[in-house]
Amino acid sequence: MLPHMLCQSPAHQPMKDIMDLTIVLKNSSVVLNASIIGGFPLADIPHSCLSAIVISDNGTNEAQKCCDELLDMSWVRRADFIYQIDPLFCTYIPLWILVLTIQKRANKLKNPAAPIRDLRFTSASYGKCTRCFDSMGS
Repeated sequence: MLPHMLCQSPAHQPMKDIMDLTIVLKNSSVVLNASIIGGFPLADIPHSCLSAIVISDNGTNEAQKCCDELLDMSWVRRADFIYQIDPLFCTYIPLWILVLTIQKRANKLKNPAAPIRDLRFTSASYGKCTRCFDSMGS
C-alpha cells in the first residue's frame, strides 16, 4: 500500500489511530519498540510502502502479532489513505473572503468611512495578478 503523503500525519485520521496504537504497543511491556512508517510513494524504489517494525525480546511470535495488528489496521483503512482534492472553487472562495475581511478591517482603521478599493488577488498557480473587485462599499 502506498498511502498519499498528505494522509500520513499522526495528528489526523486515518494515521492518528494507527500511530496511537503504535505508541500504546511501544509503551507496553509486550514489546521493546514499535514503529509505523508511512512510506514515500514518490520514490523510485520497489519497497517504499507503509511498513511496521516491532522489536520484542519475548520471541518472534509476539512481535509478529503486534506487527500484523498495525498492518491490518492500516489495510482496513486503505481507502482513507487516498487523498481527496477539494475543488478549486472551494479553496479560492474562503481565501477571497479572508482577504476581503482583512482589507476591510485595515481600511476601517485608517478611515472608517472609506470603501475598499482595488483589491488584488495573486494566484501562485497561474503566476498572474487578477483584479477581483474594483471597489466595494463598507
